[in-house]
Amino acid sequence: MTTMPIRNVAAQLDLQLLLALDALLRHRHLTRAADALGVTQPVMSKHLRRLRAVLGDPLFVRSAAGITPTPRAEALAAPLAEILELTRTRLLPEPAFDAATSRREFVLCASDFGATVLLPALLTELRASAPAVRLRLPLCGRRLRRAACGR
Repeated sequence: MTTMPIRNVAAQLDLQLLLALDALLRHRHLTRAADALGVTQPVMSKHLRRLRAVLGDPLFVRSAAGITPTPRAEALAAPLAEILELTRTRLLPEPAFDAATSRREFVLCASDFGATVLLPALLTELRASAPAVRLRLPLCGRRLRRAACGR
């Protein structure tokens, strides 16, 4: 395959293709990568064809376990991870936390005394302001407290 000048490559790469390449590198299976991105397998195949054309490399070869990255694809893994992390942290707005609609689960670890004193008021407040939020209170024994305190 021939390589294109950098200007042409940059113009043909989009975030969807970068996400597809990342999913293929992580899952090493076309169908599982497609599932991870919420697209169909034919769409993922189309993304892979475009990536191969733009980057001038097969990127992946079939293997018994799925697909194996070429050395070029392996070399792209670290820079790709950096690009996607920068996109997530610097370009995309951080979603605001809305207690009234949140369905998150929070894990609390407290001593029996702390749970007895703090939990009733916390649960009352959560029911009023965050009705769908869930709390999980695992057993927090001495060994866990020691690990949390760095001892």
